[in-house]
Amino acid sequence: MTHPTDRLAEYAAGAGAPDIAAHLAGCAACRADLAAWQRLRAAERLDAAPPPGPELLAGVLRRVRAAPAAPPVLIAVPRYSGPNRPRRLLPVVGQLLAQQARLIRRPVWVLAGLAIAAGTVLAAAVPPGRAAGLFGLVVPPVAALIVAAGAGDSGPADELVRATPTSPRTVLLARLTLLLGSTVGAGLLATLLLATRDQLGAPGLLLAWFGPLVPLCALSLAVAVAWRPGAGMGLAMAIWMLKLLTRPGLLDARIAGAVATVWQPALPTVAAAVALAAAVVLAAPLLHRNRIRISGVAQ
Repeated sequence: MTHPTDRLAEYAAGAGAPDIAAHLAGCAACRADLAAWQRLRAAERLDAAPPPGPELLAGVLRRVRAAPAAPPVLIAVPRYSGPNRPRRLLPVVGQLLAQQARLIRRPVWVLAGLAIAAGTVLAAAVPPGRAAGLFGLVVPPVAALIVAAGAGDSGPADELVRATPTSPRTVLLARLTLLLGSTVGAGLLATLLLATRDQLGAPGLLLAWFGPLVPLCALSLAVAVAWRPGAGMGLAMAIWMLKLLTRPGLLDARIAGAVATVWQPALPTVAAAVALAAAVVLAAPLLHRNRIRISGVAQ
């Protein structure tokens, strides 16, 4: 059986063809195709019809104005009558810290742990009396690097966090708690292990690394949050390299003095560093918006 598929459009448009009519009487498939062509033809005629005149709109407006106004419908909104139980602080803080611990990149934790472990082993291998100086060169830059890398994270995880109602200030404070807490905890454990290797004992060994840790972390934190993590990490490494070069005649006196201010901080320097870190935490929402704007311009 030969189907007149290519002639169905003309037949639907009104072209007479007795043979097609006879074929359609016994072919359901061609009748379905003809019905589709007829619907298309009807749509074309509707589209070609002239648009309604202004009298149609005027008539609709007259009927709308003449219709009586419907009374307002008042919908009763049910009120929540359940107990308003405040969430406990400690579980909320625990959940926040656990979530942020998963968002911080794993290499940050791994590299920090390896660096502190290597510093502990080297400090244990040097002659007694030199452990404090060696260990003091390890913990502060490690802490500054992980603070800059973790607190100033700008990867996909940070994009997701910014889309949640959680304040950037809360997120930053949680990450600082995790990063500094883990680093300081590892440093304290290593201090207890190395206490017998230095004549200053545990207190002197603690001051050797905790003193420079505070200003170095505050500087790297400020640059990482206000600008980008790589800049904060670069600043920490630059200060650390300058510390390694502080030998007579190698550095300018003013540069050596600035490095000594960071690495052997007095009480005013430590207080200024703590104030800087607190200011960064308080201004975290504004600094995050500024970093997004700078990143958008750079792209």
